[in-house]
Amino acid sequence: MIRAVTTTMARCAAHPVCIGVGGVSGVGKTTFLRAHAAATDGIDEYVSASRIVQEIIAPASFEEMDRLPESERVALRTLFAPLLRQRRDRVPGRLLVDSHFIHRNRTTGEIERILTEAELPLYDALVLLSPPVRELLRFRRGDSRARPPLTRQQLEELLACERAEALRLAQCANVPLLIIDAVDLDDRLAALRDFLDRHFPMVMS
Repeated sequence: MIRAVTTTMARCAAHPVCIGVGGVSGVGKTTFLRAHAAATDGIDEYVSASRIVQEIIAPASFEEMDRLPESERVALRTLFAPLLRQRRDRVPGRLLVDSHFIHRNRTTGEIERILTEAELPLYDALVLLSPPVRELLRFRRGDSRARPPLTRQQLEELLACERAEALRLAQCANVPLLIIDAVDLDDRLAALRDFLDRHFPMVMS
């Protein structure tokens, strides 16, 4: 006798779901997102927006991209949305995108917005890691990756700009925004879990 075997898998009820996760460089986004994905047994996944952009501009560097006219940079960024959409549609749970909402242009020194009009509709919610500046300084001192040295004043400016842009984007896209001021990893994970369970619950199928 042949018996049908039914497997039960978790998926997001609102699938597909894409969450943009922003924060100043060195704030701990990658560690945070890696821990969250592991806690869901890989049902939720995360992807680095920077790596997708690197694939688009290769072999050029981000420094070379920053030197391009704004129109050309925007044109390159429009290639990002289809790649992100493909990745989002393959994830059974929620895709979290390790990103920034603003950045400081490496050529001009100006703070610029990152998300384009083509990208914004892909995001169903936004999350911002925004700890006190003293904690951000501590994070960056303990980070083994090479990062451009920034003063306390520069970091305060970036934190303020990132928060303002997150609020603006959430309002423009009419999506929920979670701002996490907590420093402890477990507290951050609990805040994210509660947010996702409230807005994008998982179901068994």
